[in-house]
Order: sequence, then C-alpha cells, then structure tokens
Amino acid sequence: MSQTFRAGKMFGASIAALTLTAACSAVSGPLANARTRGGSSSSGSTSDTTRVKGESVPHNSDASGNSKAEADVSLVRDGDYVTVTVTGKRSAPGLVHAQHIHGPGLHECPTIGADANHDGLIDTSEGLPDYGPIVVSLTTTGDTSPKSGLAVDRFPVADANGNYTYERKLHVGDEIPMAIADHLTDFHVVSHGIDTNHNGAYDFSKGPSDLDPTLPQEATVPASCGLIENGHMSSDDHDDMNMDHGMMDMVRVKGESVPHNSDASGNSKAEADVSLVRDGDYVTVTVTGKRSAPGLVHAQHIHGPGLHECPTIGADANHDGLIDTSEGLPDYGPIVVSLTTTGDTSPKSGLAVDRFPVADANGNYTYERKLHVGDEIPMAIADHLTDFHVVSHGIDTNHNGAYDFSKGPSDLDPTLPQEATVPASCGLIK
Repeated sequence: MSQTFRAGKMFGASIAALTLTAACSAVSGPLANARTRGGSSSSGSTSDTTRVKGESVPHNSDASGNSKAEADVSLVRDGDYVTVTVTGKRSAPGLVHAQHIHGPGLHECPTIGADANHDGLIDTSEGLPDYGPIVVSLTTTGDTSPKSGLAVDRFPVADANGNYTYERKLHVGDEIPMAIADHLTDFHVVSHGIDTNHNGAYDFSKGPSDLDPTLPQEATVPASCGLIENGHMSSDDHDDMNMDHGMMDMVRVKGESVPHNSDASGNSKAEADVSLVRDGDYVTVTVTGKRSAPGLVHAQHIHGPGLHECPTIGADANHDGLIDTSEGLPDYGPIVVSLTTTGDTSPKSGLAVDRFPVADANGNYTYERKLHVGDEIPMAIADHLTDFHVVSHGIDTNHNGAYDFSKGPSDLDPTLPQEATVPASCGLIK
C-alpha cells in the first residue's frame, strides 16, 4: 500500500508536548522502586509521586528499524488530581505517539518471546498479557477513557529530533478512575509508534494495525513500556536525607485503627506512622506507634498481597465485635515479614512476643530496623512494597494493663490471649 500517515496531515494544529516514562523490566533490569511523599505545590496538602523509566520494547532490531524509544514519566497524586508528565526520547521524529496507562497485567513488560506471529515486532495485542489493557488514555485534551485509545489527533507529536514533552492534570474520578489513582504501582505506561523504515511517516510496510486495520501497524506498535514504580528521589535534591551517594526509594504507611466494634475493643484508637526506605540492598523500616495499649508488646508485620485494603467490620465473621487476625487475612494477606527488634524476621517469628516493641505509659512506641534485602526481607517484597500492608497487633480491651483471656484465646495460638494478637492498626503501603 502507498497510503501513509504524517503528523501534519493527521493533526493540523500544534499539539501540547507530552512526557512518558515506561521501563520494560525484562530489558532494563531492576526498575526504580520508590514513592516519595513530600510538600506539593498546593497549599496544605501532601503529594505522592510515582515514576517510570521507559525503555525500548525489545522488538527484533531489523524489524523495528533499530528503534530505541524511551520515555521518562512522573505521576504526582495531589488530592483529587494526578499530574502526568512525560518526556519522550528517541521516538519517531515528526510523528504522533499514542500513550496510555495499561494494567494490571502481569506487572512486567513483554520480551521478544511475546512475538507470537514471528514478524519481529511485539504487536500491542501480543503485549497485552504482560502489561494489560488500556485503562487511561494519556490524551492532550478531551476524553481520557480507553475509548480514546486510538484518538490519534489527541496525542503528542515528536519534534525533528524524536523528542516530545507532555503534561496533563487528571481529575480523579472522571479523568482517571479512583481505583487506578489509588494503586498506580499496579499499572504500566506504554507509548506507541515506530517508523520502522525511517521514511518520515507511518505506512503499511509492516501491514495493518492489529487494533484497527485502517491504521498502519507502525502507528500502534508499542515503542516503550514500563511498570509504574514508586517515585525516585535523589539525595542530591534532598540534602536533609544526608545520603552520601546514590538514590533512595521511600514509601509510607498511614496505619489507622482497625474498625472493631467500639465496646468490644475498649474504644481502641491505635495508629502507626510507618516509612520504608529502600537504599540499595537495605530497607530501613521506621514505625511510630500511637495510642497503643500502654506498657504492652505490639507484634507488627508486613502482610500481603491480599486485596490491597484493610478490613471493615464486615470481616467480623463470628460477630464478637473484634476483627480477628484470621478474619482480616483475606484483605491484608498473610505475614511475609515480621518486624521484630532483633533476630529472625521471617513469618515464623510472627508471634515472637519477646522481640517486638513495647509501648510506653502513654501508648507510644518507636521502632527502627535496617533489613537486608534477600535474607531479612525477600527481594520480591522489597521490589514491590506497595503491594503490601503493615499491621500492628495488641489491644487491652478492658484497660487492666495486661493482655488477658477476657476475649478468649488467640485465633492464631490458643496459649496466647486474643487481646495480644488481635490487629490494632492496618495500612496499605503507598
């Protein structure tokens, strides 16, 4: 076919610049894993930043014309908005680049093994099992739903050097679904479009698109892909972190009271503020417990993956007014790391009551421990912290200064009181 598609013909007026970061872990190795929480531009609010380092989808070099597209993407959640910024690099010059949030998929970008038809290109549909379907279209204007996935007149156009920038502020609820905005690190960013024969246009030299036969395959084939990871924070930009070198990744948990029946729990209002800082081969966990049972030990763990939520009172299956640990498991998942003060941190130490922190007379406690990745915290967890939760345990329901059997034995170990193991606070790592 001789039909070609050029940016000027397809778009007319200038299009706002877009920036996209998509990193394909199968090609690029470990991805940045950090979400930072800090001051935002809006007064009095807190922002959460996630990032993607977008690297080329690993097509066959000859088939793709040696495509090396990359994109750096940041997604900043600030209240009811997510601001997406994309910087595209080494993209097809002068041509449009559709870009989307995809997911959840398999939490990875495709390898060349996904090329089922052996044409040397990983078609969009061939990559779907890995990065999942379109959930948000990162258009320059108008609709952002999956229906706009091929709205080629509303995506950014690269300049003569193959670079483009993009920024758009998406309202949570209509322009980006809340379920996605709340769990960005379950998703990917994928950009599309490769000029495989370097003729300055998307043509049908590679056949029609697998998504729409009226469009060329070149126009819709994925160019870069990346899993959204927690925001990367450089020590050069944050002198107060006092880091000597490199980068660090930070995630946080706001552990709020588990919603037991107020009478049954003695009106427990336990909370815990948790930060987890990944720095190379270590994760430093810091916990500040508040309004906990005074003078008593508080077991605490990383749980997950679960359902990415903490339980509601509806989880109280035995209707005793308390959400037992086992009743909450479907929501927050099993223990994966025991946040002990010393020694073993495996799930086997989940009830090592002599190695967890003790609250002071006011119900407060602090905890800090540096966990080595691989033995004290599994790499699969350290690399995907935002798939997990932090749960603390122990409620003195009758305020007698001890964990007793007034609420019966623990559902985990009948030699321990239920008061000692019942969850007190729970939070999803973000």
